[in-house]
Amino acid sequence: MKSLKWNRPSGEIYHYKIVKDTVGRQERLRIDLGFRCYRELDVKGFKEGEIVRLSSTKKTWSIQKVNSDCLLYHYLGILERVVDGDTFVAQMDLGFGLTARQKIRLLGINAPELNSSDGVEAFDSLKKKLKPGTGLLIRTHIQDKYGRYLGDVLYLSGKESDYETLRAKGIHLNEELSFDN
Repeated sequence: MKSLKWNRPSGEIYHYKIVKDTVGRQERLRIDLGFRCYRELDVKGFKEGEIVRLSSTKKTWSIQKVNSDCLLYHYLGILERVVDGDTFVAQMDLGFGLTARQKIRLLGINAPELNSSDGVEAFDSLKKKLKPGTGLLIRTHIQDKYGRYLGDVLYLSGKESDYETLRAKGIHLNEELSFDN
């Protein structure tokens, strides 16, 4: 039997790419926060394609250039609800005090539809693992044909957890569900 190689989310949160945006005749640089959300870059000294890291104090966010080979699109999230056996809704922290509410489909997991008994079983199984308020570390990939982002997820059962704890000790949900089937 061939085993799958799963890729745990291993990137850093608050790492984003600088993109160029043209509005009318004016070009400007923006920070691509993911989910088609952008933040205008009002600081000089950055170029298109550079990777930046956000960090915050109590009320201020700072932006620093970082090594360009880091993995992007990693977010801390809170589970809102499970939709079916392979999809959930989460609220994800983008930095700058911004939150994105997104439907995430688990990458590499294809649960049966809810209109079947197997689909209901998969839904119930995922609801037992992920309770509303559960802390998540999510790495998003591309959108599927229904507009859901495909993602890899780390979680700790029944706990809202910080980034370091989730990254070090989190259960890789995609891998766990692949062995459940």
